[in-house]
Amino acid sequence: MATHSQFLDPNFLSSKSFNNIPHIHTQDEPSAEHLKAIASIFKAHGVENKHGLQLLHRHYDLVNDAICLSTPIDSDIVVTKATPRRDVDLKSIRGQLYLLNEEGKFQAYEYEYGPPIAFSDAFLSDFATYIEKHKLHRIFALASAPSTEEYRGYEMPVGSEATVTISGRIWKGWGSTAKSRTVAWRFKDGYTCDRDTWSETYSASTHHYYNRPEPFDFQKNDIKEMMFETGLIEQAS
Repeated sequence: MATHSQFLDPNFLSSKSFNNIPHIHTQDEPSAEHLKAIASIFKAHGVENKHGLQLLHRHYDLVNDAICLSTPIDSDIVVTKATPRRDVDLKSIRGQLYLLNEEGKFQAYEYEYGPPIAFSDAFLSDFATYIEKHKLHRIFALASAPSTEEYRGYEMPVGSEATVTISGRIWKGWGSTAKSRTVAWRFKDGYTCDRDTWSETYSASTHHYYNRPEPFDFQKNDIKEMMFETGLIEQAS
């Protein structure tokens, strides 16, 4: 489920600790200064194309013995849902997103299926040191692997205990009036993103969260058909 490292906490995060993560609607915006500084740490350790940076946030509360688990519906749509641990093959999952806990260790708060992803101890040490020095425990998180696709991802709530992330390849959205915020960055040579504006330098925005007034009912329909029928994606297959 996780690689062994003195900088990683392999235990499941308690529901109390998870529910203390800032909500997406109340989380502060990170400064460009911190983004640039963190980008330099990623590049110094040669991990800018191995790992990613995440705005630490949650969309809902967890009950005891549940985890956030991401499951792809296909190559363009991923659902992340509060899932009881009893319904999960715990030997086959890995940490996807990590916060820096009070003990100074990175601890997973969101999971996905797949083999463990290794981290450099030197990188984790330097990243943790920067977060602790600037008191950013409640702002930034570590993504085990960044998006490698050329399209950005767009995320929105589905019911009260899930979100769906849609690839920009099929995303239509609600037009220019929809509110969004960048919640993930991949540090890649030649690009930068200050919120939603592209320019040259250090990173690329890879993930946006959209605030939909009324979340979809996750239980109502097949989610992919629902996205298509609502006009949010280009196609249903």
